[in-house]
Amino acid sequence: MIRSVPPESTAASAPLPPTFMAMVRKRWPVRVALALALLAAALSFTAGLRHSFVFDEAADLAAGLSYWRTGDFRLSPDHPPLPRLWATAPAALFSPFWPAADDPAWLRANAFEFGRTLLCYTHTPLDSHRLVLAGRAMQVLLLAATVLVVYGIGRDLLGSTAGLLSATLATACPSLLAHGGLVTTDLPITFVLLLVVWTAARLLAHPSWPRLAAAAAALSAAVITKFSWPLVLPVLLIMALFAWWRSRRQRALSPALLLVLAGALALSVYVSIWAAYGFRPDVLNPPPRTLTADEERQYALAASALAIQWNRALYDPDTGTPLPGFVRAFLRSASEQRWLPDAYLLGLAKTLFYTEARLSYLCGAYRTSGWWYYFPLAFALKTPVTTLLLIAAGLAALALRRMPARDPVLLLGLLVFVGLFATAACATPVNIGHRHILPLYPPLLVLAGGSVAWVAQRWGRVCLTILLLGLVTTNALAYPHYLAYFNEPSGGLRNGHRWLLDSNLDWGQDLWRLRDYAARHPGVPLRVAYFGSADPTRFLACELLPSYMHIDPVTPPAPGLYIVSATQLFGVYDETLRDDFWTPRARDAFHQIALIAGSIPQPDESPTATTHRARAREELPLWQARRLVSQLKHRTPDDRIGASLFVYRLSAADVDRYIQP
Repeated sequence: MIRSVPPESTAASAPLPPTFMAMVRKRWPVRVALALALLAAALSFTAGLRHSFVFDEAADLAAGLSYWRTGDFRLSPDHPPLPRLWATAPAALFSPFWPAADDPAWLRANAFEFGRTLLCYTHTPLDSHRLVLAGRAMQVLLLAATVLVVYGIGRDLLGSTAGLLSATLATACPSLLAHGGLVTTDLPITFVLLLVVWTAARLLAHPSWPRLAAAAAALSAAVITKFSWPLVLPVLLIMALFAWWRSRRQRALSPALLLVLAGALALSVYVSIWAAYGFRPDVLNPPPRTLTADEERQYALAASALAIQWNRALYDPDTGTPLPGFVRAFLRSASEQRWLPDAYLLGLAKTLFYTEARLSYLCGAYRTSGWWYYFPLAFALKTPVTTLLLIAAGLAALALRRMPARDPVLLLGLLVFVGLFATAACATPVNIGHRHILPLYPPLLVLAGGSVAWVAQRWGRVCLTILLLGLVTTNALAYPHYLAYFNEPSGGLRNGHRWLLDSNLDWGQDLWRLRDYAARHPGVPLRVAYFGSADPTRFLACELLPSYMHIDPVTPPAPGLYIVSATQLFGVYDETLRDDFWTPRARDAFHQIALIAGSIPQPDESPTATTHRARAREELPLWQARRLVSQLKHRTPDDRIGASLFVYRLSAADVDRYIQP
């Protein structure tokens, strides 16, 4: 049965009051851990003050605000609502701006387009920045909590000294600092999965009602944070079986008790899913009984957009027949029987669809199927050398029993979680960002705390001191560009584009820095090929080259400053910007368009020829811009803005040379 944890002392055997120095020695690790958590929050938040909103923040902020304002879950259901609700809680109170009900992006349930409307057009630039910073302030609270939990787990597992070392590594971890200051789902799922393992270990050690409540809260939070949460279920099962096996002589954990605990957790998870969606099965708010013609049309458009998303994930687009697979069959049945909210099921369906194939970039190569070694390489490139060495030293100390584990169940849980999560990451074709393995960092940093076992010898203390000084230096040099951090052996952030792109280096974060750069170069024509969800023309005077969310219209290339995002420069999501696109056939097509566009109208020409000329003249600037951008990667940039923007000063002769077929 579940019981309360017995008091550690009774009145008859109460110890003498501790001395002042004893109290200081007992409490100073906690105070140091608190200081480290505050330092991590300060580093992350201040680093983000000069970052423009990154790609996913537009969708996440728009979705969160829509949940608060409308109770409607149409925007970006591919992530559950908890992290969005958390991040936008302050903004929901102070932000009075909201796009019109007939906004096209809202009716099409397009979160990124709606986020652009919200941040670029509905708000002033200053109000947009305040909205983003308010969300980031909520995220850094989770970052501080993550550092504290890392310390707590390290203390429970290996002792206070090891816990402090782990917390120090977390405080100086560029990946945690980068994503701890952004409004995305990556840090929230990292935090709650770590909590799940810790609270489960404490529950299995001494089952009690408070510990059951804590474990249920952690698991329930994970379920409504991100759809990768099922990866923790095998970890919990293995931990429970191991805890039962270890306690079988004392019979502290009977199979019946484990079943009761599992049932309580399952019930909590089920209720939390319904609660997150307001105990409402429908994605859209139920329409009022009386609708105007416009309201009826708007509701029908939104319902149609959601139906398209659902059918695309679960049904064959040509025949309309159900696609095979257990998960797809479960989703269809769950929707028909209303076992779960439709928004949750739609999110699972969209996640399943998007994880089957995604275009990826690695070391100059492009694939939709990914590479099994993508995440191991990303981890090796974007983790400080000091951290890598201390993780290895900590694991060695545990394997050689130089550092005994105080809680074998917790140790097993951390190891199994790392192994399963890493294996799943290597198996997925979604290779678009090192951030997707962010949950691996806290447990690995906890295990790195075991390296304190080596400081008993003088050489160990010297090595640890040198490594920590190197980590502090690395962090200082990386600030504030934690998102684009690459370690020294990889060449640093200046060479990161040779390895990885997208959110590993370039997520649209340098738009404010571009605005400042443009202010220092007044009167110089500026042309921008931007990767991000913002509209650069809203924040600075410039002409647009082919950009991820803005391709047409494009003005004809001319002399001036050309600013190109790294992801656009290498054509990660636009094959027309890559070298291999410009085959003789493509160049010949470009040449023909240029000839037709430059031809002189004839008095007796046919209407078809006139139409072709008009169309060619309309298309030619885009072809020229694509050709120009595709060649800039072979030219040494004249400057860099932040970590992600390459600057080229092009003369008339340069432009003429680069736009030739």
